[in-house]
Amino acid sequence: MLLLKRIRPILFFIIIAYLLLYVFSLNYKKGQMSFLEKAVVEVVSPIQKSVHNFFNYVGGFFDSYVNLIGVKQENRLLKAKVAKLENELNNYREAYLANQRLRELLGLKRSISQWPTLAAEVVAWDPSGWYQTITIDRGFLDGVQIGMPVVNAKGVVGKVTALSRHYARALLLIDPNFAVDTYIQRNRVYGIVSGYKNGICRMLYVQQNQDVKVGDVVVTSGMAGYFPKGLPVGTVSKIRVNRAQLFQEIYVKPYVDFSKLEEILVILKERPVINYGKPSKNR
Repeated sequence: MLLLKRIRPILFFIIIAYLLLYVFSLNYKKGQMSFLEKAVVEVVSPIQKSVHNFFNYVGGFFDSYVNLIGVKQENRLLKAKVAKLENELNNYREAYLANQRLRELLGLKRSISQWPTLAAEVVAWDPSGWYQTITIDRGFLDGVQIGMPVVNAKGVVGKVTALSRHYARALLLIDPNFAVDTYIQRNRVYGIVSGYKNGICRMLYVQQNQDVKVGDVVVTSGMAGYFPKGLPVGTVSKIRVNRAQLFQEIYVKPYVDFSKLEEILVILKERPVINYGKPSKNR
């Protein structure tokens, strides 16, 4: 009995193998099947069909899995390629925008060709927030001096207030401590533009009887000698007239967008020397 239990799986395998071989041999016989052949075919064929379907399913699943792995790998490669192309496109876009800004600066440089200029880049803003200042990558070794005007293609940016060997700090037009002599371009009404708040400036010391309108263009007058004459400053955005006061309240919107400062020009114009009645050496 013990021996029979051990060889039972082997016998079962041999019988199944024989039946399969027998069924396989039926493919080469012609005519009607015998009773035994019919019985074997009826029993074994469903098993063959199930085995065939199982292996087809497994094979199809394996092929799908392999294809899925290939698709995922191809998807990763395509994503990496798209990211690279987007990065290159962004670099080209930045180069194009920088080129446009430099062209505008070049146009400004030509318009003030009587003054030597020095191009610089903005490298930092005042981190404290107390003052509206920027740091540029040019210093006194480059010829920059305190008081020199700073401009960009839109107009007045500010003036140099501090120096190191390779860097300079410039006080911006929108800072309340900044002041520049200006006039209304339309009729030469004089006033001093100073920073106010929220990116807006004020034009001070304009008397009540002076003709000023919203939309008037404000430019530098050149009177104090710091800034060349005729540089754009901004436009009059609001006027408050109070007859009880001596001067009008005039608000000016600067041409320069100070939130987007990147490249600027320093006008290499020395601080004016004032002669307080001393005799000239030429006399």
